[in-house]
Amino acid sequence: ALVAVVLLQRSEGGGLGMMRGVGRIGGGLAEDRFAYSGGFSHLNVVDGYRDGSPYRNNSAHGFAKYSFTPKISLSGRVWWADAFLGLTESPVFPDSVVANFPAAGNVPARPLPNAELTRFEQGTTFNAGSATFVPAQIDPDNRRVSSFLAAALIFQHQLTPDSSYRLSYQNVDTNRSFQDGPAGPGQFDPAFSNDSQFAGQTHTVQARTDHRLGACNQVTLGYEHENEKYFNFNTDESPSPAESTIAIDQASHALFAQDQIRLLQGALNVSLSGRAQFFDLGAPRFSGTQSPYDDTEVGPPPSAYTGDAAVAYFVRGSQTKLRVHIGNSFRAPSLFERFGGSFSSFSGGFNYWGDPRLNPERATAFDSGVDQWLFGSKWRMSGTLFYTNLQETVIFDFANFPANDAFSRFGGYRNAGGGIARGIELSTQISPTSETSIQAAYTYTNSDSRAPTIGADYFQIPGLSRHIYTMAATQWVTKRFNVTFDLFAASDYILSPFGAQGRRMIFDGPVIADVVFRYDIPVAEQKTLDLYGKVENVFDNDIYEDGYGAPGAWAIGGIRFQF
Repeated sequence: ALVAVVLLQRSEGGGLGMMRGVGRIGGGLAEDRFAYSGGFSHLNVVDGYRDGSPYRNNSAHGFAKYSFTPKISLSGRVWWADAFLGLTESPVFPDSVVANFPAAGNVPARPLPNAELTRFEQGTTFNAGSATFVPAQIDPDNRRVSSFLAAALIFQHQLTPDSSYRLSYQNVDTNRSFQDGPAGPGQFDPAFSNDSQFAGQTHTVQARTDHRLGACNQVTLGYEHENEKYFNFNTDESPSPAESTIAIDQASHALFAQDQIRLLQGALNVSLSGRAQFFDLGAPRFSGTQSPYDDTEVGPPPSAYTGDAAVAYFVRGSQTKLRVHIGNSFRAPSLFERFGGSFSSFSGGFNYWGDPRLNPERATAFDSGVDQWLFGSKWRMSGTLFYTNLQETVIFDFANFPANDAFSRFGGYRNAGGGIARGIELSTQISPTSETSIQAAYTYTNSDSRAPTIGADYFQIPGLSRHIYTMAATQWVTKRFNVTFDLFAASDYILSPFGAQGRRMIFDGPVIADVVFRYDIPVAEQKTLDLYGKVENVFDNDIYEDGYGAPGAWAIGGIRFQF
């Protein structure tokens, strides 16, 4: 018999012209040997920030599984989404705000007030006051349209209680289009509408087997093949449209292994893993605009060998866990980082940003910590020290870009020579009663580059707050009504945006607090109707992340069916 449930699970709406609907379907047949589920979601933010940043997203997902026997099954899943986003112009620095820069030292980042920003966008006279930057501006014909489709098939066979294998295939297909026209207020707005399209696809096949060897070892062995395709097309609507096309593919083969070791009756746990990956790069194909890479010898990324080791020990007779971890990582530069390009609002034309010669990103990392439970696990405290040696990194750079670039770029991707990041993470979770739960965390990070990042004498990583605080507290006021307070706060950070004369600007770190109210109404056994409301940025703080503004206080309300 077929059993199915179809329902609208959530509906909500409120500030910024926001509306959302979520629905689900689920069921099974043949005594649940075949089971399926699915869902859809529609989100529409009609107005957005300053009534000019609309956003829409539609998504759907599905899952199905058929069990041939209790030990053999075939499952599949699919996830699809498409989205539209109204983009803004980048922050700018006209002469009237640059005049407010101090003669020397760091520049305090003070935004142009919204009333004056509206005048700037309209092209009328505005009063810069004490502002040192013009925040991102509403652009009526600047937008991003994107979509993706991900699908997977998984075959699983449990050979014995201690041995199994799995075969899987996954495909991810992504498409993005950035479209910009001349109607915006930016000083770098294009003379003609343009369109930069990016398409990527990956096909991944994996075979893995898991075996329990004796009482102590859980061993995993596997092979993975990935094929990646990248396509980029750019054009504009000028009388003599400039067009460029880039197409390239890359394949890789990987072998991986892991051994999870359980000793001392579970008090000591050790994990050892390793991975070797080998690449094969296809010949890039260019058409249209002359490519600066035509005469560049192109080769695949070097082979990657990575390993990881972790140890956790539960101290006998206590509620204390000690842990340590060390490992190295590798990231091959993406095909866009090596060959990509797009239309640029800064140059007013098509620009290549990639460098085919990029080295991969490499890092080694070490961390150690302790977890402590107290009062019957009602209070948990954790502390972690971490140190990461970034041996090689890939960055997108304008501020310190080499003057004599081999591909005549004025900005783009380049290797940055790495650096180090170290710090501490502290967290706690307290549940003094069944009605109260409090979680809090603090992170300190000190991250430095081996090469200057802003000017010739500044080595810290731009845009990074050294101190980050989070807290979430939930209180059940009655059996059916609870309140949750969520806080995120970060310290000031330094950045040098394009157009800031190469000066270091100090931006205020964001402080964002949200409050959620929820009331549960039981409607049937194991089924509940939730009525909820949420106030975002409840303190109505002015937030400018890297010069891009965010809404003040706004609220939504909704209804959700739990089953």
